[in-house]
Amino acid sequence: MTVGHTIAFGAVAPMLEACFDSSPIQVPALIETPCEKICVLDPASGLCSGCGRSLSEIERWTAYGDGERRRIMAELPGRLDAMRARPGAAPHS
Repeated sequence: MTVGHTIAFGAVAPMLEACFDSSPIQVPALIETPCEKICVLDPASGLCSGCGRSLSEIERWTAYGDGERRRIMAELPGRLDAMRARPGAAPHS
């Protein structure tokens, strides 16, 4: 029967405790993304045909603040509608 972690880790248990007790584990925040995993650029608009973002927006997405990401996400439905309304545009399923 194992009681606590002292037996399981033996002599290194105090060192492990010191490392983990003094250093909180950083958990990354979830970032909302419009990515549809359809990463194909529309040649006419330069926007992703899956999400409607530009390459620059995709590249900088994790660096943007919440407000900037929300602003861009609010624009995406209109961008996608305009892209799909063009003659010869492939419909998105």
